[in-house]
Amino acid sequence: MSTPPEVPGSAAFLPCDNSKKPNGIGLAALIIGGVAFAGSFIPVVNYFSGLLAVVGLVLGIVAWTLKGRRKPFAVLGTIVSLLALALSITLATFYTAGFVNGIGGLLSDGDGPPREVSLVYAVTGEAGTTASITHATFTEGSPTEEQLPNATLPFYEEMTVTVGGEQSFSSFTVTAVADGASLTCTITLDGEVIEEQTSFNTCSASHLLDERE
Repeated sequence: MSTPPEVPGSAAFLPCDNSKKPNGIGLAALIIGGVAFAGSFIPVVNYFSGLLAVVGLVLGIVAWTLKGRRKPFAVLGTIVSLLALALSITLATFYTAGFVNGIGGLLSDGDGPPREVSLVYAVTGEAGTTASITHATFTEGSPTEEQLPNATLPFYEEMTVTVGGEQSFSSFTVTAVADGASLTCTITLDGEVIEEQTSFNTCSASHLLDERE
């Protein structure tokens, strides 16, 4: 019996090379690189996606150099991880610069010119009570603080401060401590009470002034 001729296009004419094994490390590089690429567009997350991209890049290079393993996933993983790393660095720098500039805008460039105002810190309670009082003021970009460990109530401290101008933010704080006494802390600015707090043993009043409001 004669052997039938082989038909063109059969397995004999299209040998298939199955000798190369799947490349699991290359697939891992591609997955990690894809996740890092997606994360590179998200603020804050892109700080971590850059590190993830480095991991994907290392795995991609390792997978690319393995002998007897399929290369497509390794090549794609390396390329995607490299792009993710570049994007993460670029966009993280861009977002950070925008954030710093935004904070700088909050702390400067007030709308109105600087002006002098009257500031009064007051602590009241039973007359003759001794209290430990601290008041702190932040104006014109610099803080000042005074501590009075044995002040006698009622206590009043009046001063003139400058607000507005280049520094649009100012803050005022007064705290008092006296065991067994009811205390009231008050902050008055230009004749208007802007903060008041009453408590037992200790009181604290604090106010943040934004001249842009």
